[in-house]
Formats: sequence, C-alpha cells, structure tokens
Amino acid sequence: MSFYQIEYSKKESGWIPKKKGSDYQYRRALKSPSFPTPEEAEEWIRKVDTNHPWIDHKIQGYLGHLMLLKEWESDCDYGALVDYDGDGDLVDFHYNIITEFQSVCPSDYTDRKIQYPPEAKYILWYNR
Repeated sequence: MSFYQIEYSKKESGWIPKKKGSDYQYRRALKSPSFPTPEEAEEWIRKVDTNHPWIDHKIQGYLGHLMLLKEWESDCDYGALVDYDGDGDLVDFHYNIITEFQSVCPSDYTDRKIQYPPEAKYILWYNR
C-alpha cells in the first residue's frame, strides 16, 4: 500500500499531493500538478496509483483523513467508527477547521445528537 498526504501550498495556491518515500518522508508526487480542491488531488492520486492508496490530509498543521461529514455520520450509524477509534475536527466548505468546536467523537453524533454548525461539510478524522 502506498501512503499519500495532500496539503495546501500558498505558493501554488492549490492542493499538492505528496507520496511517502522509503525514508518515511513525504515528497511531492512525481509530475503532480496543484489542484483547486483536495478531492481533485485525491482523484489524481487514485488514477496514478490504482492499488488502494491511503490518503491523509494536512489542514492548518493537523494531519488526518478528510471525510465528508455525511459519510462519517453514516459510518458512525453502522458502528464502523466508535469513540475508541479516534476523534476529529469539523472542517468547513473552504477547508478551514471550525474552531468553535472541540474535536468530535462518534458518540457526539450517535448518542448526544450534538448539532453541528451549518458550515460543517467535512471532518478531519484522527485515527488512534
């Protein structure tokens, strides 16, 4: 399995795919352009690496797995994610961490029914 990291480059005003090398360092993936969104960078990675790569995202210095909030909620509903698995930060439409919330865990959604702000579109998930 290959490991990738997507992070925003101010210099290029876009999201850059990086691949983990044998020295465990992430370097820009060969011949990769910058992308307007992380989703487009993910799509490019999956086209050049068809062996189910693991893709993490670096947002505002935090490294995790970016998921659509609706997909995360569905995984929580089916028991695929529980509090022991980790927690995450809510992320808005512009890929900024929503700082009004502390990190959220699956039981915040399934048990406590916490209402998330309307601008929350993603969760940056941190596996334990």
